[in-house]
Parts: sequence; structure tokens; C-alpha cells
Amino acid sequence: MKDFKIIIFFILIFFLSIILPISGDEAYYFDCSKHLDWSFFDQPPLVIWLVKFFNIFLNNKISIRIPSIIFTFFVYLLFKKWLKEKGKSLFLIFSSAPLIFFGSFYLSTDRPLSFFYLWATYILLRIDKENKNYFWFLLGLAFGFGFLSKFPMVLILPLVFYMSYKKGNLFQFLIFSITSFLISLPVFIYAYQNNWANITFQIYERHKDTSNILKVLLNLWLPNLILIGPSFFIKGIYEAIKNYKKNLILFFSGAVPIVFFTIAGIKNPGAPHWLSLGFLPLSILQIDNWKKREIKISVYINTFITIIFLIILIFPNLFFKFNPSIFKNFIDFNLLKEEVLKEKKSGEILISNSYSIVALLNYHLKEKNEFYLFNINKGIHGLSYLYWQKKLNFDKEKFLLISSKKIKETTLKDYFEDYDLKIININYRNISRKFYLYHLIKIKDKSPFYPF
Repeated sequence: MKDFKIIIFFILIFFLSIILPISGDEAYYFDCSKHLDWSFFDQPPLVIWLVKFFNIFLNNKISIRIPSIIFTFFVYLLFKKWLKEKGKSLFLIFSSAPLIFFGSFYLSTDRPLSFFYLWATYILLRIDKENKNYFWFLLGLAFGFGFLSKFPMVLILPLVFYMSYKKGNLFQFLIFSITSFLISLPVFIYAYQNNWANITFQIYERHKDTSNILKVLLNLWLPNLILIGPSFFIKGIYEAIKNYKKNLILFFSGAVPIVFFTIAGIKNPGAPHWLSLGFLPLSILQIDNWKKREIKISVYINTFITIIFLIILIFPNLFFKFNPSIFKNFIDFNLLKEEVLKEKKSGEILISNSYSIVALLNYHLKEKNEFYLFNINKGIHGLSYLYWQKKLNFDKEKFLLISSKKIKETTLKDYFEDYDLKIININYRNISRKFYLYHLIKIKDKSPFYPF
């Protein structure tokens, strides 16, 4: 019966990966895959490399989402290997949480990170019981590929250092260090080539925003009442803390990301999914302390919330009037592409001040034209564009800039001699979004095209 449920689950997420629209971040990763590099400004390269690989064979929406589905399957196999029949149940139970469910097929760096982080935790548990050189090599593989997935993989290092001190020796630590360094070397090659921009961005640049305890609650903790589920979130943390002595490795594997990102959230408001990395080890730690009735009720609640999100994604027009600012992103970017191509004049370069607009229009243009990022917003995300644009001259005199917000005339005049504005409305299933198309001539300042 459990195997049947597992099969149904993977059929469902594969089907949803086909019918649900591509998000801005997914389109951004796809764009990055067309400009392969050792790494990228705001992300390590593994997910982007995989998109490029699968695009060779599939060249459609599945090529973007298949990496997340594959790593979801790897998580399932790890749970099954780790916990046997309980692993299958825990996988299905936790997959009912909206954040975990949608992360099972939407492309992100979080799903491979989750797998490699859990795999490293599992290996550390094996080392604690039976210390072998082979395990330290596997630990190096897990950490190296995890670091190539997403930088928070470093949060497993306190446990690695602890186990090195408690169980390991210098030779075993060298096995781990050399293996993980060689695998993660592309990140540092890119850093060396680009003035360490990807490293300084993660350590400093992305944390320039101001925050406070209230924002930590609003951006990190409270959303997880819905995204992880109220029962899993409240009772799950309570049970994990109550039973921490049961397995200190699992407890600290889960607690370190939650504590770290909560503290980091005081400086940077952050995002709810930051905490999910910690909930996976904690779920393994305390699942035996849940009664069957409690688990059923929690799964029913989470499944209900997940279904609500699915209805919103499939029928956003039903909810648009309640919050237009959120649902305006659910327009058909194919329609916007067609309007842009109609408006584009001969010789104009297509640009936007939004990296998500650039990415989504590039995805739908299928390389017939190409959009470029003109970073007058001075944003800090999606800036990998600027690192391959630095090889281009942008010497043409005419540009067509697409923006979802009106740009001040003084701002435009800082960069161009003159402009002509046309406003269009994209209407899709009763959702309307306004776009501003600026015909610009004679560029005066090219700096927003480049990273420095």
C-alpha cells in the first residue's frame, strides 16, 4: 500500500510539473544554463548544470523541473535506506507539508541541498557507530555536492568538526577535506575570476537590509505555520526539543539551521523556506513520539492547505480580486512576449529593469531574441546576467525597456537622451497587469548593464 502511495505521489508531482507555469526563478536558472560558467553570482552551479544537461534531451518545461523530481526521489531512497518501512511513511507524511510538496517539483537549489544535508547527517550517524575511512570519503562527497547546490551546506560543518574530534583522526579529516574541496572547487574558481563577488554577496551584500524580531516572526516563523503545517511546526519543534538527548547528532543537524537563520533574520528579513533545512532532521528525530491519530490529523491539515495552494495556482483568476498585487504575476508571459515583439522596432535591444521579466521573456522567446538586464533598480538578486553581459558592448542607439512599474523621468534621463512611452495591459483569465514599454535612444551611461 505504501509503495502504491509513493508511485501515486511521483506521478502527481510529474503531472503538476507539466501543467503549472514556470516561475521567475525557474526561468532565471534556465537562462543561466544558456551561459554556463564555473559558478554563478548568486547561486552555486549544480542545479544550473543539471538543467543544461537535461535540456539537451528534453528541451521543454520538464528539463527545468526534472532535477528537483530526481532529488526528491533520492530523498525517498535515503529515508527508505535509513529508516526502512518507517522511512516510506515519514517521506509521505512530511511531503504533505506545502513547502516540501511544491519543492518536490518546482526547480530550486533547496531540494538538492536537502538531500545532501540529510545524506551527510546519515553518514555522520554511521561514523558515530562504526568509524571507517570510506565513510569520510562519502561525507566529503555529500558536503562537496551539497556546497555546489547551495551555500548553507556549510551549516553541517560544526557536526563534522565535532565528529572529527570525537571519532576521527587526521587522515580521515584529510580525506573529507580534500574530497569536498575538489568537488566544490568550481565555486572558488568563479570567485577568483570575478573578484570574489559570489562569496562577498553571500557573506555581506545580501544582508544589507534592515530587520528586527517582528520581521523574523512575520517572514520566517509564522509562514511556517502554513508551509510546514501548524501541527508539524508547533508540536514538531516541541517534541524535538523535549527528546533532544535521544540523538544529539540529529538534534543539532536540525537545530543549527533553524537557530542560524533565525539570528540571520534579525539582519536580513529572509524567506520562510530558509528554516525547512532544519525540519527534515528534526522530523526523523521525533517521529516516534507522535501518536498515529496526531499524525493523521496533521497530514489531513497539511493536505488541505496544499490543495488550497494548488487551486490558487491552477485558478489564480478566482482569487485575483482579493489581492491583485500577488496574483498579477500569474499572467501569461507568452502574451506579453507577443506584445513586446509587435512593439519592438528595427534595431532595438530588448532590456528590462527586472531580472524575473528578463528571465520569463527569454524563456518564452526561445532564443529568437534576447533580453538583457538593465539594473537601474540596484537590486541584489538575479545579477548573474551582469557577469555575462560584461562581455558585450551595447553600442546600439535604440533600446526597448519593459517594466512592470513606471520609471521616473529623471531616472531615464540619467541614462538616455530621450524616450517614448507606451503603456499596455496584459489580460489573462480575468487577471490584468500593466506594463510600461519605453523606447529609448542614445544611451549615456551603460553602467547598469555591468556588475561594477
